[in-house]
Amino acid sequence: MSRGRRLLLGIVAAVAVGVGAGLLATAGGGDGDLAAGEPVQRVALDAPARGKVGRPLTLSISRRGADRPLTVDVCASAPLLGYECRRETLAEGEELLRSTVTPRSPGLWRFEVRNGDQVVRRETAVVAGGRLQLLATGDSMIQTVDSFLAQRLGRRAAVESDARISTGISSPDVFDWPARARQQARAVAPDVTVVYLGANDGFPMSPPRGELAECCGEPWVAEYARRVEGMMRAYVRDGAGRVLWLTLPAPRSDSHFVAVYDPVNQAVRRAAERVPGAAVVAVDELLAPGYEFRERIVRRGRQITVRQPDGIHLSLEGADLAAAAVVAALREGRVLPTRPVRR
Repeated sequence: MSRGRRLLLGIVAAVAVGVGAGLLATAGGGDGDLAAGEPVQRVALDAPARGKVGRPLTLSISRRGADRPLTVDVCASAPLLGYECRRETLAEGEELLRSTVTPRSPGLWRFEVRNGDQVVRRETAVVAGGRLQLLATGDSMIQTVDSFLAQRLGRRAAVESDARISTGISSPDVFDWPARARQQARAVAPDVTVVYLGANDGFPMSPPRGELAECCGEPWVAEYARRVEGMMRAYVRDGAGRVLWLTLPAPRSDSHFVAVYDPVNQAVRRAAERVPGAAVVAVDELLAPGYEFRERIVRRGRQITVRQPDGIHLSLEGADLAAAAVVAALREGRVLPTRPVRR
């Protein structure tokens, strides 16, 4: 079961516990019960400082003295995900246990060995074959944000843009976004997909089963969330990718989209809760707190214009702030290449 947790800058990430069965493959070990209270014996954990996507990493769990069996939990946390653990036992006379992990996504991986009240932690910086591959896609909202992303990431990532103006998820007769997401995932195989979409939505939708849902009640939100979830799962590619979805700030009060964007954001957040490896970058809270339109906001002691005159799109400064929030989410989610902690 997944749950949401709030991160910095209003970023909400889906945290999954126990997803991706079989993440840890162990050479030896078995079942047993953890000792209560102080561990009978202290253990040590060794993990490589660096690794590559698709190449096995070997974790070494060791102890001094092996006069009795010792059971520990060996846990791994991929970027943007919680810990997945399995219980392993060092048999009597066994001082060393090796477990292997094959990372499918780049970023900072965290490992723990839990031995009663002793927890030993290590980190491994996992890189892709080349630079991080980032796909920036969506409607006209992603335009300019993608350029600032490329500037801010520099050599750390190769940014590919795919903007489809005047399209939306609720109008597949104009452009089929779920189908496009599957095509992009196959053709680009991005490590990270950044999506900014929904500014043109609000059309009635027909769920696979049920009656036509008019915008923007619960049936409409549920169907929108179902379609977003399908797109997120396509981009995540069974754990090989990550997806960051940007929310829509409130439009100007005279826009007919006032009643649309908040339900769109609700649906996006609901979908992200269901997809391990998906996260929401809360641009709505950053640029329009309380879902109230703001043409200008105060940033570092000065007023800056964050919206264009149409009351919908982001200004250059607003787009740069959105890109900065994406980069912050990549860092906080441990997706960007980074040096491991000192040992």
